[in-house]
Amino acid sequence: MELKFHGENGITFAFFSEANRPRYLKHFITKIEPREKIRDVVIEEIHFFPSFGRGGRTPGFGEPDFLIVFDNFFMLFELEFKKMNSITWRGFEKKYYKESVYYQLERFYSIGEIIIARNRELGLDEKLHGEFIMTKEKERYLKGKAKIRNLINKLVHKQDFHVVAVTRDDQFPNNYKEFIKSCKEVYPSLKESRFKWTNYQAIREVAQKFNFKNTLSSLKLNNV
Repeated sequence: MELKFHGENGITFAFFSEANRPRYLKHFITKIEPREKIRDVVIEEIHFFPSFGRGGRTPGFGEPDFLIVFDNFFMLFELEFKKMNSITWRGFEKKYYKESVYYQLERFYSIGEIIIARNRELGLDEKLHGEFIMTKEKERYLKGKAKIRNLINKLVHKQDFHVVAVTRDDQFPNNYKEFIKSCKEVYPSLKESRFKWTNYQAIREVAQKFNFKNTLSSLKLNNV
């Protein structure tokens, strides 16, 4: 019987169920960071779809497709089936902004910033709260269950974080650069280097190198 992995979640599950060894994952991370920078890092955990709060009366900080915890930093990933260069960047105020990949990336940067800023203050039983960094929306509260509080308790001890967009673009998207530039104008202390990018071709290259059959099948099924 053949398993079929549909959509972004399907690709994520197929890839990480096969790339479940440090050398495979480090090979993938070299598509994002220079090899010499991650040579000695330790990969501690991978979390699939951790929820930092969705919608409702007190909207939260979103749900990354996956989150990789390293020994001294963490990465939050957002997979987007489209080319980011086909998703026009027109600023924070447009009504469709909140339905775009850019809003997701803003929320992930915000949660990372708040976690790092409070790395010596947050207790397991406390609420994590703060405003969205760029759009300055009212305070969002993370009232997660014990499992997410335990994750946060681990993350607050890290020194840095990155937000990673995975798209169909062939190179770092110009629209992504415009988004980051706009973020910097609104929030001058923002660290542009925290925004990272890679594409589905990077996943394909790793899958081909190590013969990840389910991943290659899923990429073909989803036409990426």
